[in-house]
Amino acid sequence: MRFEKKLVKQKDIFDCYFQFLGTSLKNQNYDICIITNPWLLKKNCKIEAKKIYGFVYDFIANLFVLTKEEKPFDWSNKHRIGYEVYNKICDCIIADSEIICKQYKKIYPEVSDKVFYLKPFPPIYYKNVKYTTEKKENSIILAAPFDSRKGLYNMPELINSIASKLDYLYIFGKPRCTIDEFNDFFSGLNVKKIVYYPSVSNEKLIELYKKCKFLLFPSLEEGLGLPLIEAQICGCRVVTTNKKPMNTLGVNGYLYLNINDDAANKKDKKINKQKKIQ
Repeated sequence: MRFEKKLVKQKDIFDCYFQFLGTSLKNQNYDICIITNPWLLKKNCKIEAKKIYGFVYDFIANLFVLTKEEKPFDWSNKHRIGYEVYNKICDCIIADSEIICKQYKKIYPEVSDKVFYLKPFPPIYYKNVKYTTEKKENSIILAAPFDSRKGLYNMPELINSIASKLDYLYIFGKPRCTIDEFNDFFSGLNVKKIVYYPSVSNEKLIELYKKCKFLLFPSLEEGLGLPLIEAQICGCRVVTTNKKPMNTLGVNGYLYLNINDDAANKKDKKINKQKKIQ
């Protein structure tokens, strides 16, 4: 959950699942304490509650330590500690997709009997959104593309192949890449009209999905792939990677891309070498 002040003020709505770790939950008489940020847990973390559920998004940080030249050891270690705390204190461990559930059970077989996964479902703010097939712009949308694992290096070529037919290219999401990678991405595009939202409200995002013909989401690594669900609820078709879990979420009019991970890995290595030289 987001740590926002407004959540604390609206106690009747949010206190059932929102608390800062370390506060006394036993006196609140909650039925369940749900932990959604395993990377914030400490080894000797103690939470007193009737039942404790832990949420698992992915193992990307841990996998990157094994597969990437630049190792995210700190990021990975925080996840590892959190998951080991889960194993000790949680009554139930919930993964956000079937593939993450299988990975968790493989890594921690000793707790496999209390690990489950949620089937994909719409976020609450999409509850009243009606699927629409109304006339759309010849536009596409990118969801948080500024990350190598999101297919950043493959996108300019994919987009340029249809650039002459586009009305607009809409992009949302903060950068999780270097400034050079960010600039190279835009300089490599041949699209005339680009609208970029570093951050976007739920209402605005729904509006963008409804006006676009498809979401381009060539991600290489995901725990779930939430934008794929969001877009399709709004009648926006998806073009994504032919890889789990992304290729399990297509409903109507989807297209799967066969993208080679090696190209992204080579690009990562080249960038890392340049950083070292600099």
